[in-house]
Formats: sequence, structure tokens, C-alpha cells
Amino acid sequence: MKAYISLPVIIGLFLITCSVFAQRPDSVERKNVIKYNLSAPALYNSAFLFQYERVINPHRSISIQLGHITLPELLKNFENVQKISNAEQYGYNVTVDYRFYLAKENKYNAPHGVYIAPYASLHHFKNVKDFEIQSNETDEYGIVTLNSKLNILSAGVAMGYQFVVWDRMTLDFLVIGPSFSNYNVQLTLDGDLTQVELDEKLQLIIDHIADQVPFIDDLLEDKVANFSGNTNFSTMGFRYSVGIGFRF
Repeated sequence: MKAYISLPVIIGLFLITCSVFAQRPDSVERKNVIKYNLSAPALYNSAFLFQYERVINPHRSISIQLGHITLPELLKNFENVQKISNAEQYGYNVTVDYRFYLAKENKYNAPHGVYIAPYASLHHFKNVKDFEIQSNETDEYGIVTLNSKLNILSAGVAMGYQFVVWDRMTLDFLVIGPSFSNYNVQLTLDGDLTQVELDEKLQLIIDHIADQVPFIDDLLEDKVANFSGNTNFSTMGFRYSVGIGFRF
């Protein structure tokens, strides 16, 4: 007994086959991207920042970046200091941005192409540092503890380009990211010295940090010379990053 396949069945199978191949991996919508920030380790002592991007529609997405960051050591060459140790050191970053992938500029849908992204971010750093410092009065070394906190709250607009390679891999270049940033700085020094000397040493530490990071002196202006342990100021900031990601 022979089996015959009618013309409608052949046409139906052809349409199903076309539909299946139209859904191959290189054309399937992948709305999620997990990325690792490659540029952050160059800016911080240690940094592990990850970003999750979710495509909302063909030209928009929202992303959040989270991770651990710590500031570089700034007291290595501080005069009359011995045995520096970090009793506590940590920090984190949270950044949220809403991306508009420009339809007129892009051949592909999000997350591939040129984008403009309003964003907000928070950087928090805390450091408790123990070290021995020489007293001006006795020439002996006393143990002191420097407590420092830094919070940076920023809001701005970024511009960048994200490549999609082999359908699964992304390379994200955020190249322009001006922002308005608020800085809150807290520094206190406690230990085996008199209060007068502690105040003097704290001022020397502030001056030393400003010398190593010149823009701090420009940002703080007269606050460096008259720092009382806590200051708050606002200024323009900047954001840029390079990330590598995986789509799914």
C-alpha cells in the first residue's frame, strides 16, 4: 500500500520549515544581558561590578549595575607613619540607567547599537585604617585610627554603543557620561595622641591626599585648609565604562 502526500500537506510542511528556520538563534529575540565591567579595576583598588540589562521593547532597555569597589591606598608615603593596616575596607556601587536605542541611527534592535541613557548612581566607600604615627611632642610613635566615609550621589546622561557578536556576546562602550554629583566626606582620627595633635595630623592627612590626587584640592577649594571632619559639596562629574556581556 503506497502512501501519497498531497500538495496542501507539502505546502504546509514547507511553511512550517520556513517558520522553524526563521527562529534560528541568530534571529531569536534575546531580552537579557549580563555584563562584567572591564574598566572598573583600572579606577579602583579592587572592583567587581556586574550589570543586568533587560530589553523592554525594540528600542529601549533598563539596566542596573551592582558590585564591590574599594579605593586605592593614599597613605603609603605619608611622613612619619609606620605599620599601616586596613582594619576594615569596603565599598559598593549601584547604578541604574534607562536606555534609548536610537531607531534612526541603528540597523538592529536593542540591545545592539547607539544609545542615550539617563542614569543615577551611588558610590559608597568606608575605610578604617590603623597605623603608628610619630608625635611632634615626644618623638614617640602612637597608635591612631583613621575612619573615613565617602558617598557620591550622581545623576546624568550617558551615550554609548553596544556591539552584539555571535548573537550571544556583547561589547558595551559607554564613552560619554557627564553628571552632576554630590560628595559627602567624613574623616575622623582617634588614638594615643593629644586632641591638638590629632587635629594637626588629620589636617596633614587631608593635605597629603590632596597632593596625591590634585583634583581633590580643586574640588574642595578652601575646605581642604579648613576641614573639620565632615564636608558636603556638589560638582560636575563624569562616567565611562567598558563591559563584556552574555545574551540570553
